[in-house]
Amino acid sequence: DFSSPIRSSRAGTSRASTQGADIVVVCYERDGGRRWLRRVALAGAQETRAVALGRRGDVFVAASRTASGASDRDILLVRLSPRGKVLWKAYYRRSGKEEYPIGLGLDSSGNAYVAGTRGTVTRREDFLLVKFSPAGKPLWKTSWDGGGSVDWCRAMRVTGRGTTYLTGQAAGT
Repeated sequence: DFSSPIRSSRAGTSRASTQGADIVVVCYERDGGRRWLRRVALAGAQETRAVALGRRGDVFVAASRTASGASDRDILLVRLSPRGKVLWKAYYRRSGKEEYPIGLGLDSSGNAYVAGTRGTVTRREDFLLVKFSPAGKPLWKTSWDGGGSVDWCRAMRVTGRGTTYLTGQAAGT
């Protein structure tokens, strides 16, 4: 079990990099003092969407990433140690699609589930759920198309056994 004094981790985006936007993760102590700050610089632009803490204090960050010169957006998952060291970066890519994560959850085995919305150039959007192994390997993906033009995933929750609940909106039929 996790017994470190980390109480709050925040993830965001910083536009200071010359390559695009960096992912920024800040860890705060219970009293509000900053424990550490980590910038993750990658080529292209990143937009941070969710953060979750693992059982041993690892920090997981879900973001969308646009590679330089590309119009596609990929899902990016970053795992950091309890001290902020980047352990790995993993991607879920689909050519011609734009994926936007909105939520991130972990099961008791350390698998990460990233939920979001995937869209196409025709602006058709669907729910999206991608499962990653504890080592960052995408294991599977599933999506839901409500039959209309726009289906937005807005929130998620994952149980310890990996059962995942998504909620959102569906417009048009």
